[in-house]
Amino acid sequence: MAAIRRGLCRYYCGVSAMTLLKPQLLDSLSNRPILRNRQPAGRLERRIAHLTGSDQLMIEMALDQRRTRREIADHFHLSPGNVTRRLRRILNRLHDPLVVAIIENEESLSEEYRRLGIAYFLQDVQMADLARELRISQAQVRVMIEYIRGWYGGICAKRSHK
Repeated sequence: MAAIRRGLCRYYCGVSAMTLLKPQLLDSLSNRPILRNRQPAGRLERRIAHLTGSDQLMIEMALDQRRTRREIADHFHLSPGNVTRRLRRILNRLHDPLVVAIIENEESLSEEYRRLGIAYFLQDVQMADLARELRISQAQVRVMIEYIRGWYGGICAKRSHK
C-alpha cells in the first residue's frame, strides 16, 4: 500500500477507456490477476478496479509483482521517468476526493452519472469521447459533469455541518 501512495499513472495500450463504460468489459477485467487474487473489498482496491486494463497492469507490475520502473518501462516501451510520472498521475486520480465520493457513495448518484464521473474523473476520458460514446452533445456532457461536481459539493457541505 505504501508503494501506491508514492505514485501511479495512466497509459492506454490498445484498450479504449470508453469501453469501460460497458458492463461486460468490467466483468472481463475481474479476471485479471490483480482482482482475481484479492477481492476489491478495500477502498483503494475498489477504485483500482475501475481503472483501464493498462492502468491496472501498470499498478500490478509496480505493486504486486514488485517490478522496477525500468522493467515496467521496457514492457510499455516508455522511459523510466515517464513511468514514474504516469504512476504518480494514477495515484492522484485514485486519491481525488471527488473520485472517492463517486465510488463510495453508490446509492446517492444515479448509475449513468456515476459511470460518466468514473470515466471522466478517474479514467481521464475526454469530454468529446464521452459525448461520442454516449451519443449526446458535449454541452450535455458538460452539464452532467457540472451536476456531479455540484453533487460532490453538497456531500462536502453536509459533512461540514455535522
